[in-house]
Amino acid sequence: MLKGGKCLKIESKKPTDTSWGAEVKVKANTRYRLRGKIKTEGIQGGGLGALFNVHELQSPERVKTKALRGKKDWTEVSIDFNSLGREEITINALFGGWGQSTGIAWFDEVELKELAAVSLKYLTDVKLRPGDATRGKDLFNTHPVAACSRCHVVGGKGGVIGPALDTIAARKGPDYIKRSLLEPNAEIAEGYPLKVSPMPPMNLLLEPQEIEDILAYLQTLK
Repeated sequence: MLKGGKCLKIESKKPTDTSWGAEVKVKANTRYRLRGKIKTEGIQGGGLGALFNVHELQSPERVKTKALRGKKDWTEVSIDFNSLGREEITINALFGGWGQSTGIAWFDEVELKELAAVSLKYLTDVKLRPGDATRGKDLFNTHPVAACSRCHVVGGKGGVIGPALDTIAARKGPDYIKRSLLEPNAEIAEGYPLKVSPMPPMNLLLEPQEIEDILAYLQTLK
């Protein structure tokens, strides 16, 4: 399983929280997939174990892969994330991880791959769960990149760059709302002072299920 016959090995008989890292140039506000393979022997202790993470991205949640403990043969782990406003990140092979561990971990075939925007055809064809309006409201207000409340007012709160959305579901149908998320320039809202929308297509920033959840929330705004 070793690519090129060599890999990274971290071993400690004493409880340790350490890592090996590499700085990587990335595009700001772009989706990536971090993947690699990990093998472990005797990993135990108070830490998470052996895993990969992105050092700079700790909030609103840590960007980290699944952690391996005990004895595991080569296992592929991965995590998708958005680079937010950063143009450089540090990829870490962690041993311990938010606590101290003992044992041996091997790391190999580490890869960081830019993810293409979700195609509009995929959003139409893929089978998704019914939209969750509660989760959609949370995404609308707190998503680190797409946070819609920065530009749109709901209930007197939010930004004023885009149109207010308080009664959008009473004024427009589901198809219009979805098209506005995926193709913001297809139809500019009545009375909006700009001829071109500053909003990027949301399939560049959000996962298909996240789009479905935000749509469910917007359809409650009557």
